[in-house]
Amino acid sequence: MNNELTKREGIEVISFRQMAEEPFRIFFPVAVIWGIIGVLLWPLYFMGLLPYYPIETHERLMAHGFFGGFLFGFLGTALPRLCDASSFRMREVAILFSGYILVMLLHLTGVVFPGDLLYLVVLLLAALFAGLNLMKGDDRVPPGFIMVPIAWICAVVATFLRIIENRYDLDFFWINLIPLLSYQAFVLLPLLGVGVFFLPKVFGVPSLHNIPSFTDASSLWYRKVGFAGGIALLIVCSFIIESAGWVRSGHILRLICPAVFLYRELPGPLSKMKSNRSVQLIKIGIGYCLIGYLAIILYPNYRTALLHMVFGAGLVTITLTVAMRVIYGHGGAGKRLMNRNRFQITMSVFILIAVLTRISGDFHQVLLITHYSYGSIFWAIGIGIWVWFGLPLVVYTEIE
Repeated sequence: MNNELTKREGIEVISFRQMAEEPFRIFFPVAVIWGIIGVLLWPLYFMGLLPYYPIETHERLMAHGFFGGFLFGFLGTALPRLCDASSFRMREVAILFSGYILVMLLHLTGVVFPGDLLYLVVLLLAALFAGLNLMKGDDRVPPGFIMVPIAWICAVVATFLRIIENRYDLDFFWINLIPLLSYQAFVLLPLLGVGVFFLPKVFGVPSLHNIPSFTDASSLWYRKVGFAGGIALLIVCSFIIESAGWVRSGHILRLICPAVFLYRELPGPLSKMKSNRSVQLIKIGIGYCLIGYLAIILYPNYRTALLHMVFGAGLVTITLTVAMRVIYGHGGAGKRLMNRNRFQITMSVFILIAVLTRISGDFHQVLLITHYSYGSIFWAIGIGIWVWFGLPLVVYTEIE
């Protein structure tokens, strides 16, 4: 497309090199695709169109494909800027993106063991590329980002144990711990660490984690790193406690730690935050997480179903809201999110209906199959609404 023509029309098409410098433009769209496929596996299975029971594929596509794609895209875009370092090279992004796609395709086709092996390689390469780039930077990462490498270590350890599990019989404790570290820790910890830095931008208040690289600010930075790292390790301990059989105790600790962390690290009372649709959705998402964890504490035997309120509704709503801010901000249309965007509320309503439908299936076994299917369809519709309004700006930028 002619560049002068697109400028006169008010848009500028993004080049492949620009996409590599801002990896969210390629990771976000594919992450959404894996998320939609991950939930639609259930109606396909119950209709007899899928030859295998999709629980492992569903979990991997949602945690590593959906959430993982957003994490790869966001961190690959934000980290170099925050550390005043050069962007990831095109070949680095190409290697990670190709590996990410291939891992998800292997899981989708039921080839789990090779998929886990390749996923371990992708995690290690991502850590290597990020470390080499950040070492060249002139600034420090926000202290809350210490939770990201802890999450990465959890995912690496879990994937390594899963590979060993294919050759040796592991104790029941390790079998319980593997999915907790691989799925929950990998998602929850980065969202907390990134959230305390990024969410204040959405709220319109200064971030307590935006600490300058002055010598006199170093002690504050180290104290916040220590606090964030301590909270992350306590959350990891909550997974260990749950794996040992104390399910309720593990979830109580997992509820208290993020609550204390957010209360201390998010600045200012909620009443001073700007009222816009993004703020409302993030508050709704946090509320879903709170309701989900409280429900698990009350009904631990239904924790698999109730976790969908935490991850399928709460963290998904927060992730998509933050992703929308990233897309619109980099697309030169950030002010449009300040308007009353009904599509965002519509999206959240469909997601909530989907999750409630899914949860009700476990409480009423007669309705389990239909509720799995209907819940998956409602969730896909909700994400589809987000795609329709959010994704076009990944391929172009609006200009004045």
